[in-house]
Amino acid sequence: MGEAKPTHGHGHGHQLTQQTRGRSSSVDACVEVEKSGHDEVVERLKRDKDGLMQELVRLRPQRQSTHNELQTMVQRLQGMEQRAQQMMTFLAKAVQGPGFWLNLCSQQEKGD
Repeated sequence: MGEAKPTHGHGHGHQLTQQTRGRSSSVDACVEVEKSGHDEVVERLKRDKDGLMQELVRLRPQRQSTHNELQTMVQRLQGMEQRAQQMMTFLAKAVQGPGFWLNLCSQQEKGD
């Protein structure tokens, strides 16, 4: 008995459409897997960014506090250096001669 003839190039069009669809669905699947992987990476990066921002907010006051402490220490160190310089000047004058000691003693007697 006679078979019905396909209308698209003797049956090849249907096979081609199936192959194209098969490739398309596998390509779509790969793209979907890749997109899913990218989405996961993007989400992880967003979480990392959020965590880093929170840490930055937490560390800023500590940085300011540390900066203030450092400034205080610098001022104290400068004061100590100034006092040491004054002491060296005092000792240099004291070693130069007895006139310095006599002058110093007489000033203290006047102050008492």
